[in-house]
Amino acid sequence: DQVGEEGLKGNGGGGGGGGGGGGGGFHHHGGFGGSGDPFRMFEEMFGGGPGGRRRQQEFSFGAGGPGGGFHDGFGGFGGGFGGGGGGGRRRQPAYDHKGAHRLVKKLTPEKFPDGKAKHIWFVHFYYGHTRREAADEVTQLAEKLGSVVRVGAIDCEAREHRRHCQREMVSDEAYKLYYGKDSAKMNKGNRGGVTSAKELLKFIKEHMPGDDLVANLRRPEQVKDFLRDKCQNKSSLVPAPCVILFTSAYDPSFSLKAMAFSKRNTIGFGEVRASNAQLSDHFGIRKYPTAVAFCDGDELATLRQEGASGNELVKFIGDLKSATSRCSAAKREAARERQRRAAPLDPNQDFGKLRVSRLKEILSDRGLECTGCTDKSEFVDMVRKVAVSA
Repeated sequence: DQVGEEGLKGNGGGGGGGGGGGGGGFHHHGGFGGSGDPFRMFEEMFGGGPGGRRRQQEFSFGAGGPGGGFHDGFGGFGGGFGGGGGGGRRRQPAYDHKGAHRLVKKLTPEKFPDGKAKHIWFVHFYYGHTRREAADEVTQLAEKLGSVVRVGAIDCEAREHRRHCQREMVSDEAYKLYYGKDSAKMNKGNRGGVTSAKELLKFIKEHMPGDDLVANLRRPEQVKDFLRDKCQNKSSLVPAPCVILFTSAYDPSFSLKAMAFSKRNTIGFGEVRASNAQLSDHFGIRKYPTAVAFCDGDELATLRQEGASGNELVKFIGDLKSATSRCSAAKREAARERQRRAAPLDPNQDFGKLRVSRLKEILSDRGLECTGCTDKSEFVDMVRKVAVSA
């Protein structure tokens, strides 16, 4: 550690040798016969002593400096093993948080995600042997995740961080995903290699929480139950306390699960997957993915965001907390729509000009369904019959 963080220390400048063996250095203690014969003394130091016994020698390293060096019974060999100077280069950490790796949050024991953190965190625990390429891969991961998952790194080689890393059950380079009071750990494995951003993202997706926080909606009655059960009891917390994501994907949305975890106490989340035609027509969805927020759980009072994925979805959901004025406008529009729907149908109206989704809405508003209808003309005929009979 002294070498890594403070330089190789010595008491002096590591200069030239001293005479007469003064000062610290490499000392040898052990008597010689006083013969003055260097070969005899060498044999006594490293070979057999009198009587065939091997003499036990004692060596010690002193502090070096002027007059220091290698000392023994001869008197001294000068100061060749001096202090080496008081400076020395500090260990360069893998991360440059103010430069190339600024997207990765620099973490300390005082600023570390705990059980109260509302966001999901991915943390890289790194050491002196961690390569700069590993930090580059984590930075690529942070760029891809955006604000969906927070990414940070902590230097476990730093003396003030070691105890914290030990408490986190980390003794070598590793990665951990933190979500609330739980976490998942990914050991580095190959000390000499670098884990790619793709591998790290795969690990996060495999351990991402939120499956139980997102309702998989397939039918209109499921949506009605969702709006009733998940929205109305949270309307006092957020103006639009329910969000449904319409998507063409078959698997749960990674970003939606992350947001469902972060907002689990204030917003209910649902997902309509696989380009569900029935529900997409019912809500007038024209593009995937589209996020729809329901003001006070009202099916007609909605806020929408097309192309809602990644950071766009995060921003849309984050803005719902201050959507009071937008929800007020949406509620006024919903009231006008209800009046329009309640008005009697004009038998002379050209229903063929309406979209199929609108024709379905007319029937749905009256508790009707065109069972088995596949062609638009079939919907038009049924709506015309309803108008005539009204």
